[in-house]
Amino acid sequence: MSGNIEALRTPEERFEGLPGFGFAPHYIDDLPGYEGLRIHYLDEVGLLGRRDSRVRTFSRGMRQRLALARALLHDPEVVFLDEPYTGLDAHAASLLNDVLASLKNGHRTVVLVTHNLSKGLRLADTVAIQVRGRFAWYGARSELGSDGFEAFYRKVVEGREGVR
Repeated sequence: MSGNIEALRTPEERFEGLPGFGFAPHYIDDLPGYEGLRIHYLDEVGLLGRRDSRVRTFSRGMRQRLALARALLHDPEVVFLDEPYTGLDAHAASLLNDVLASLKNGHRTVVLVTHNLSKGLRLADTVAIQVRGRFAWYGARSELGSDGFEAFYRKVVEGREGVR
């Protein structure tokens, strides 16, 4: 019997060969930060000055930014970002905001999973609220209005707002 055991494959390996997908994992190899990356993306995430450094010397926030640069390297149509603000200081979060805003150019779809509601909403065109692994609400950001999202979110999570 031959074949692949999906559970043993890394997330990068699972997406390998799927055209148009980019994936930003939480942890990456212990390679020099510049290997395989265009200088442009290192500069965009604020790591150009560390291009000769070993990844093991990077802080959590620097690893997050390097993972984003890796995900963007092949200019994917879809980018998945799982909690990209984790471990970022205020300066790095600001850089990430700038990079994510630049991705809203109509060229690609960014799927951003975050517990940081305010930052997620600022960037979103479409919002999905997930409860116990299922979408409990999905709709356009414009449907939410500008005030009271946290109260709306609580209603959805508590089951007081209808599933859409």
